[in-house]
Amino acid sequence: GWYGTGAGDLFRTTDGGASWQKVASRPGTFVRAVGFLDRQNGFIGNVGTDYYPGVTDTTPLYRTRDGGVTWEAVDTGTATIKGVCAIDIVTTSRIYQGELRPRTVIHAAGRVGGPTGILRSVDGGETWSVIDMAPHAGMILDVKFFDENTGLVFASTNASPNSAQGLVLRTEDGGKSWREVYRSGRPFELIWKASFPDNGATGYATVQSYD
Repeated sequence: GWYGTGAGDLFRTTDGGASWQKVASRPGTFVRAVGFLDRQNGFIGNVGTDYYPGVTDTTPLYRTRDGGVTWEAVDTGTATIKGVCAIDIVTTSRIYQGELRPRTVIHAAGRVGGPTGILRSVDGGETWSVIDMAPHAGMILDVKFFDENTGLVFASTNASPNSAQGLVLRTEDGGKSWREVYRSGRPFELIWKASFPDNGATGYATVQSYD
């Protein structure tokens, strides 16, 4: 397992959390999200500048191929997002030239305080596209996809906590369109994190209140 800190440190455990070793440090980076495909290959999300003090790193997403010891900036092309608060990795299957092959879909979404966007890869992180979420949400704190097309973002209606209400959005076409499935109706709130045990139909989302 892994965890990261706002000081740019990444820690790893190989004994179920009984002990931890710092494997990398990058001052100025705020490690906001971590997602791994296996023991060696994973992605690290940085919250980005202009929100938390002391954060100078403008790169939203890094990739590691050696268990977090070294990081390389993910090349997203000319389009990108301000920062990452959550990473979701789902393995699906598709038919290619008559064979059923695995397909790894990755979403990296953010961020607290806005602006909002999602980095999306359908080939295990080799190429990326950007989904602009500004028309739909003021902040995005978490993301969960069940397959290549169906997913949720956990968010707020506004980038300002004073005007924000908790918000959950759903897509069934890979992020091309979104519909609102929950709004708290109360100011000073956002949806912080979500979890679906066993990837099932029942899920839980936490509400953070600034009131």
